[in-house]
Amino acid sequence: MLFKEKVHAAFLQLQSKKIAELKKVIADLSYSAANETKSTAGDKHETALAHLQTSISQAYQQLQELNNQYNLLTSLHPSSTHLQIAHGSIVTTNRNIFYISAAIGKLNIDGKTVYAMSPSSPLALKMMGKKETVSIEMNGIIHLISEVS
Repeated sequence: MLFKEKVHAAFLQLQSKKIAELKKVIADLSYSAANETKSTAGDKHETALAHLQTSISQAYQQLQELNNQYNLLTSLHPSSTHLQIAHGSIVTTNRNIFYISAAIGKLNIDGKTVYAMSPSSPLALKMMGKKETVSIEMNGIIHLISEVS
């Protein structure tokens, strides 16, 4: 398996894990809310139920974002190669390795730290369309592009 395919698979797995964990949190919160409705403690009951419903709503919003990122990842083709930086590229610079995909975070893959970032992030926007050996400056830091795949 090529490095790019490993990176893609690892970030898909990370997103799947985050989605599963958040679904469990939502189920637990929903269970708590259902049991809270059986209480007759008055104002305390109403406040606790409102907090639970707010937490459930926020968790559903997070789940929607995670699902959007997962769907975005599944739309990428890790077997394709790029001569210029584009959505789905792996970009190796003198400072870091970036996966232009979605703002997911970082993973250690084959002993290398890879940062998955959104194509709309400021650094990715500066990188888009660039080729190997081009330098990009961001916040006073120079990133020399050594490889694009």
